[in-house]
Formats: sequence, C-alpha cells, structure tokens
Amino acid sequence: MRTTIDLPDEIHELARYLAASRGESLGSTIAAILREAIDTEDLATTRERFVEAEPASGLLTVGGGPVRRAGEVRSLAYDE
Repeated sequence: MRTTIDLPDEIHELARYLAASRGESLGSTIAAILREAIDTEDLATTRERFVEAEPASGLLTVGGGPVRRAGEVRSLAYDE
C-alpha cells in the first residue's frame, strides 16, 4: 500500500541513513521499525508477571513483563 506521511527532517534523515546501512529501501526500513514497535508493545501489554518455583531446584523464577531487546539490556547494564 502506498501512503504519504510527514516526518520531521531529523527522523527522515535517520531513517534514510538506517535504510542505506541495511541495504534496504526507506519504505521497508520504516515498515520493519513499525512492525517491531507494534510487536514489542503487544508482547509487553499481554504478558503478565508471574512467580513460580522451579521444580528441580525449588528456586523462585520471575517471568513476564516487557520484552527487552539485546541493545536495551546492554544500555541498561552500562547506565550507572
């Protein structure tokens, strides 16, 4: 589907740079960014937190909550 959107100049330049670095078109790069944002939002809002005991060890395991990508984890690990 074709559509026209207005982007701030700095966002347009960043998206063009990212597309070129990936060897993709601007449209497919923007689609991939939106798809990732939508998928992450869906996972973050539908996964409930839980605590359960690990059957083998009896240790408590916490799960659920927002999904973090590797880059986010790295930036959180070094934000001190």
